[in-house]
Amino acid sequence: MKDFNSQPAPWYVGEARGIEQRSELRGGYAGHYGGSMWHYGPSFSSEQILAFRLVLDSPVDGGEMIQVELRGRSLEGSIKEGGRVQVEGPRKPGRPLRVKEVYNLTTQSRVGAVPLPAWAKALITLFVIFIAGWFIFLALVATDVVSLSGGSPGPGDGSRGQSELNSVSVVLSPDSGPVGSTVKLNGSGFEPGESVEVRVGAQLVATARY
Repeated sequence: MKDFNSQPAPWYVGEARGIEQRSELRGGYAGHYGGSMWHYGPSFSSEQILAFRLVLDSPVDGGEMIQVELRGRSLEGSIKEGGRVQVEGPRKPGRPLRVKEVYNLTTQSRVGAVPLPAWAKALITLFVIFIAGWFIFLALVATDVVSLSGGSPGPGDGSRGQSELNSVSVVLSPDSGPVGSTVKLNGSGFEPGESVEVRVGAQLVATARY
């Protein structure tokens, strides 16, 4: 059993009165794996609450009674009306004393939240690692995309930014005709001294310098 007297936090002894046990629904978002992908959506879980008034053996700050609450997904142990209990924890003005466990002095037993089994803790750890790894992977992919497509063209390397390409105009005259027809290609918007290659598919058919 836990020795409350060895703890540095304030501890209180008295009788439990007005014992109330209830459950509340807590909402949030959770993910689950199904159909070869992760799905996220609202999730609800039940929380067990044990609440009571502790009539103190020795008044504290002029008060003879404090409100106590114990919360958990599932609680083990019990206390009876008028049973002697011991609790610990820092008090906050205007709020119940939230405790992690209650020591039943009448039965010399512990009342508290049922701890998660080892397999559940391991599963939660793996899930957190998976989510963290996924975000790191996405960040690396985004960095790769930026490094491949975001570079500035160097002088004389023939590459152009998107805004510069938007200002380039090429006109073919005539724009249609039988095989072997002579055509004229007029262009504008190129930099002075820039080399231009004309290709049909992958085949280079002409070059020009402005």
